[in-house]
Amino acid sequence: MSEQDWLKVLRILHIAGFSILIGGETFSYFFVRPTLRRIPPPQAAVVEQRLGNLSVYLFGAALFLLGLSGFLRLFLLHNGLQVLGDIAFYQSKYGRAVTIMYSFWFLAMVTFLFLAFYLRPKVLHRLRPEGNPGARELGLLRTQRDTAALWIYRVRLIILAFAVLAAVGGAVASLGGLF
Repeated sequence: MSEQDWLKVLRILHIAGFSILIGGETFSYFFVRPTLRRIPPPQAAVVEQRLGNLSVYLFGAALFLLGLSGFLRLFLLHNGLQVLGDIAFYQSKYGRAVTIMYSFWFLAMVTFLFLAFYLRPKVLHRLRPEGNPGARELGLLRTQRDTAALWIYRVRLIILAFAVLAAVGGAVASLGGLF
């Protein structure tokens, strides 16, 4: 395969990763979340846990795919990543648009890691049977879970916003830059 063929494949993978991330986050935040509020809490918790596990894997893979395909495209287009250390790259319209794209990708990735490795375990925390917690401990745990669950929805909205802003940077870059 030629370099141009690899660039086309990487572009398709990049767009697929973007579509999965934006489409999935939009569907999850604007359609699944309100629907879960209409289901009785015990059933909603089970559905939310299963969907949450799937979405963590799916959106994590999509973010990883976006980063990998994006940096590989930069590598192939500019014969290496040393262009990222060149100030002239950032002074060009294209360089500024690419910077917007990978900056917001990085912010989305950091936010996703916070959600996946800090907030999500708080929501999924289970009590050990031998612990025999009292009412105070159960109330505290329930409050922590509710707070973490609320923050998960806020963080997912932030990830969606970062992903859209990264997409704007990508669209501007594909046009050669606009500013």
